[in-house]
Amino acid sequence: SVTEIYYCDEITAEEKARTLELLKACLQTFQESEIIPFLESHPIASWRVQSKATDEPPPWYMYDGIPVYAKYDFAIVQDGRAIMLDWKTGKAENERYALDQLTWYAVYAMHEWGIALQDIRVAPVWLSVNLPRPWEESIVAQEAVTELLEKWRARITLLRDRKQLLESRSANLFELFPLTNNSNRCREC
Repeated sequence: SVTEIYYCDEITAEEKARTLELLKACLQTFQESEIIPFLESHPIASWRVQSKATDEPPPWYMYDGIPVYAKYDFAIVQDGRAIMLDWKTGKAENERYALDQLTWYAVYAMHEWGIALQDIRVAPVWLSVNLPRPWEESIVAQEAVTELLEKWRARITLLRDRKQLLESRSANLFELFPLTNNSNRCREC
């Protein structure tokens, strides 16, 4: 259902129509791009796709005291190398966010599949742009992993502090976690 992609109340008929048009365009890009031949060029046994079962938690583990969740879309693991792909239906200008997300997926690949960071490639696949090859593979630098780890450590510390304030009843929930116009994300995230 289209409403599953939203975290808020029911969407309007206009929003639903726009979302369906976007989904159709993304599927068309997927079908007409080079992604299918690219995937078919790798043995199916090398493909990693997560279960979509709703009762299963996303895969995660602890990395240097920080929980890492990795709900990646698609990976190819072959000959000690990995390519992490993430289907993107939004605007391609969100590339920094997409690469941060894929950096965590690369860390997951290191942990789960024992692949060295230098042997992992990541690629957001921009299905919202109609290009023959709507993705470009990138190497994940150790500096990017370290930077994200520091960001997450600071965010977790902030959340723990706010939780303590709530438990002591010395603060209001909506003051600590203010709502935004974006239903998918709080102001602090």
